Amino acid sequence: MFDVAVIGAGIAGTTVAFELQKRGASVALIEQNSPGSAASGAAGAFLSPMIGKPSLLNAFVNESLAFALEYYREHAPEFLVKRGLLRYPKPRERTMFFEYEEYITVFYERREAAFFFPEAGMIDAGPFCRKLAETVTLIQEPVTRLKPLDEGWQAGTVRAKQVVIATGAFDTLPVVPYQDTHGVWGAAGGSNPLSGI
Repeated sequence: MFDVAVIGAGIAGTTVAFELQKRGASVALIEQNSPGSAASGAAGAFLSPMIGKPSLLNAFVNESLAFALEYYREHAPEFLVKRGLLRYPKPRERTMFFEYEEYITVFYERREAAFFFPEAGMIDAGPFCRKLAETVTLIQEPVTRLKPLDEGWQAGTVRAKQVVIATGAFDTLPVVPYQDTHGVWGAAGGSNPLSGI
C-alpha cells in the first residue's frame, strides 16, 4: 500500500507527487494518458503577474508567481522560458489601468502606454511534468471511482492511505462516496501547487 495516490499528472499532480516523495512518502502517480498531456500542456502554463488594487487574490497570484519562478529555476530551468510580458490596457480599462500602477508589487518597466514585466514567461509543461513523473511510481490507467477501504482508498489498481485528486482537465472526476467533487481552475498567473504541504 502506498502512502499517497496522486490522481492526475499535470503540473499540480506531478509537483505534489514529487514533493511528497522527497519528504519520505511512498507515492503512486496515476495518469490515464501521459504526464502533462492534458490541461497543463494545452494551457501553456503562463507565468505572469496580476495587476489591480490590493486584494488577497492579487497578493496570492504575485507571491505564487515568485514561488513558481524560483521552483522552476531550481528543478527544470531547461523548460523555463522567460521573455517578459508587455501588458497593454483594454480600451475600456485605459484610465483604470494606470491607477493600479502604485499597487504593482513585482518588478516592471513603464513602456509608454504599457507595463513590461521582464520576469514573466512560461513553463513548457509537458516535458516538465514528464521529468518529475520519472522520479515517482507512475501508473498509467484511468480512475473512475474511489473505493474506501478499512485503512485508505482503492484508486483503480492502486491502494493508498491518502488520495490527492489533481484532475483539472476532466469534468468526470472519481466518485467519492458521501462527498461532492468538482474541478478547480486557477487564475492566469503563477501557480503554487505546494502550498499546504
